[in-house]
Amino acid sequence: MLLELNISNFALIDNVRLTLEDGLNILTGETGAGKSIIIDAVNMVLGERADTDNIRTGADKAVVEALFKCAEIDGIEEILLPLGIELDREKTVVLAREIKSGRSISRINGRPVSLSNIRELSRRMIDIHGQHQHQSLLDTQNHIDILDQFGGEKVLEQRKRVASMYDRLLELRRTLEEINKSEMERERNIDLYSYQVQEIEMASLREGEDQELARQREVMVNAEKIYQSLIQAYQLLYEGDSDSGAGIVDGLNQVISLLAPFSSMDDSIGGYHSAVETSYISLREAARDIRSHIEGFEFDRQQLNSVEERLDLISRLKRKYGKTIEEILEYCNNKSMELERLKNSQQEQITIKAEIAQIEEDLKKECVVLSGLRKKASEFLASGVTSEINKLGMNNGIFSVSMEATGGFTSRGLDSVEFLFSANLGEPLKPLSKIVSGGEMSRIMLAIKVSLALTDRIPTLIFDEIDAGISGRTAQVVAQQLAQVSGKHQVICVTHLPQIASMADNHFLIKKEEEEGHTYTRLELMGRDDKIKELARLLGGAKVTELTMKHSEEMLKMAENYKKSVV
Repeated sequence: MLLELNISNFALIDNVRLTLEDGLNILTGETGAGKSIIIDAVNMVLGERADTDNIRTGADKAVVEALFKCAEIDGIEEILLPLGIELDREKTVVLAREIKSGRSISRINGRPVSLSNIRELSRRMIDIHGQHQHQSLLDTQNHIDILDQFGGEKVLEQRKRVASMYDRLLELRRTLEEINKSEMERERNIDLYSYQVQEIEMASLREGEDQELARQREVMVNAEKIYQSLIQAYQLLYEGDSDSGAGIVDGLNQVISLLAPFSSMDDSIGGYHSAVETSYISLREAARDIRSHIEGFEFDRQQLNSVEERLDLISRLKRKYGKTIEEILEYCNNKSMELERLKNSQQEQITIKAEIAQIEEDLKKECVVLSGLRKKASEFLASGVTSEINKLGMNNGIFSVSMEATGGFTSRGLDSVEFLFSANLGEPLKPLSKIVSGGEMSRIMLAIKVSLALTDRIPTLIFDEIDAGISGRTAQVVAQQLAQVSGKHQVICVTHLPQIASMADNHFLIKKEEEEGHTYTRLELMGRDDKIKELARLLGGAKVTELTMKHSEEMLKMAENYKKSVV
């Protein structure tokens, strides 16, 4: 529902705030007062082309903001969330459009967006019908949705079933298409993956093997130095250097002999004796181990070559398949599974083709059921809309629903739907898009909205010039139909007819004022007495008499009584 409209520096409007309510909101005013400007501003904020000529003289920009309440509107969050916009607790959305010289800026809840985002969002919230072209009825793609909405839950549930099966069909077809890549490419991949898997498997890699080999190679490369160091270490432990002539082990043994006689006499000497004895034992064992290592020490050039060849193999595999042995093994596992899939693709192909055939058979049956439900709904819709059109002054008007096969499955079934209309006796039915008259289009939409009143989910309807070319009894019927529709939708209507204006739940007067050499469009919400005066003006023109005032009051009472009767 449209809660508020703020317009700044747009055409003759310097600053207007329009607060709207549920029910029927009527806008009236003298010719040239600016009623069309209000509609133009709404069209612009909903995504129509921005014209810099609409910037008020002397201003650098024009701004239009529309505040909507979206609590019961389907699909709003699906549009907003990808844009990074979340609804607040009140579920309100502000659409804003700013025109500056040479460019325009669109925003949703303060965030800059594209015009296509604005249009996609606004078409779920509001429909404008009249001479302006923001009309869902002119878009043939919407006709099937309107028909299904009219058909009710049974049609909508069947359509969901069809859409779900169609999505599965598309998924299977995509899978089959991937499998059905050129045989040459499939065979090439089989050869490539087979070679890669075989190369890795033949290497018989172990996790951590490269690190272990690197340590072995380091030992082998430094074998001569290691051997000489062990010899020198053993000599120092047992033989000593050339100057002293005694080794460390023998030296410690001599110290033990010197301290032993006195270790029991003095606790300190006993401690020294014990410490030296412990060191002696440890070093003697270390010297024995070093000698064993020297005796068993071998340097095998061939073994070093084998280690380096193994490391070179691992390095080549790393360059091709992964930075570590773990990554290489994971790559091998993945390609093994892919290879298995490619080898089994022929059988998978047969299985998927069989499933596709079954889905197509089942989907066709469900589409036939959906078409049957639509056919019944189309007959009721055509009959109901034709009846309403006839009441609205087009006595020979005929509304029809054309259903044709699409020639292939879609998410909406096998049907193509288009609304047709003939305004006069003997004229052929034509697509609604061929209708030129804004008044005719508005009345057709009103007739459809009356028929769809219980199911249509677009909350706000704007009718502009719905009263074009009608008067008398027809005007009264149009007024009553608008009142009925406003029981289920918020309706905003610009009119010149007192019959329609009298049905207003909220009546706004648009007037033009001149101040200090400038012209301004003003807007005023009227109370009951002002409504009567405005109805009198619409009835009697420039001169308002006591009789027209009485007639106006009587018309307002009749309208109030009618609205009570249809609540």
